[in-house]
Amino acid sequence: MLSQLAQRLAGLFGYTIVRSDKFARLRMLDNYKPNDNTFNEHLKQVFKRFNVACVLDVGANDGAYAESLRNGVGYEGWIHSFEPLPARREELMRKSAKDPRWVIHTCALGAESGEAEFNVAADDVFSSFLAPDAGQPEKYMHSNRISEKVKVKVSTVAEMLPEILKTSGGGAVYLKMDTQGFDLQVFAGAVPALSHVVGLQSELAFRTIYAQAPDWKEMLNAVEKQGYQPSFFLPISFDQDFSILEADGIFVRAGAKNA
Repeated sequence: MLSQLAQRLAGLFGYTIVRSDKFARLRMLDNYKPNDNTFNEHLKQVFKRFNVACVLDVGANDGAYAESLRNGVGYEGWIHSFEPLPARREELMRKSAKDPRWVIHTCALGAESGEAEFNVAADDVFSSFLAPDAGQPEKYMHSNRISEKVKVKVSTVAEMLPEILKTSGGGAVYLKMDTQGFDLQVFAGAVPALSHVVGLQSELAFRTIYAQAPDWKEMLNAVEKQGYQPSFFLPISFDQDFSILEADGIFVRAGAKNA
C-alpha cells in the first residue's frame, strides 16, 4: 500500500520509482560497453612495438585517458594533453602536478591555428566545436545540448610538435584524438608532421551526433590515404537495439619502424 502511494506521488511529478536492483540493471544496459582491458593490452603492445615515447592526448577533458595510460597500459613516457574547456583546466593541472612527464596545454587543436567558438555541452564530455545533430540518438539529447559558448585558442599538431619533441627528447609519437566530431580537423592539422606519428587513435562515429561531423568511413579513408592501417576497434556505445553508435579505433602506420 505504501509503495503504491509512493508510486502515485512520484508520478504526479513525472517520475517512476523502481527497485534498486532493477535500476542497476537498467543503468548497466544503458551504459554498457565491452571491457577495455583488451584495448589497454593491445595499446601496450602497440607502444612496445613502435617504442612510443610521446602521446598527444587531444581532447583530454578530465584527464581520464592519461590516467588510463599510466594505470591501465603501464605507459611511462611523455603525455601532452590538450583541453580548451576552461572548467577543466584546474582539475587537469592538479592531476598532472605530481607527474613530471604529463604536460597540460590549455588550447584546442584543429586544421589551422587561430581562435574559434567552442560549444560547452550540458555534460561537458560532449563539448565540441560542432553543434549537436538534430537527428542524434535520443539517449544523447539531454547531455549533448549547448549550455554556453566560449572563445578558445586553436593550434595544430604540426605547429606544436617541434617544441614538444624538443622537451620530450624526440622519439615516436602516438596521436590520440577524442574531440567530439572534430577528429578529422585535428588530423588535417597533423599531416605535415606525420613522419613522427607511428600510430593514432580516433573516436569513430557509426551514427553522427554532431552536425557536419564525418562518419567512420570518412575517417578511415582519411587515415588510410596517409598510410595508416586499422589495428584495433573497441565499441564505446550502442543504441537500444545494440547497433553500434561509436567506437575507438587504433591505427598504425604501414611500414613504420620500431624506433
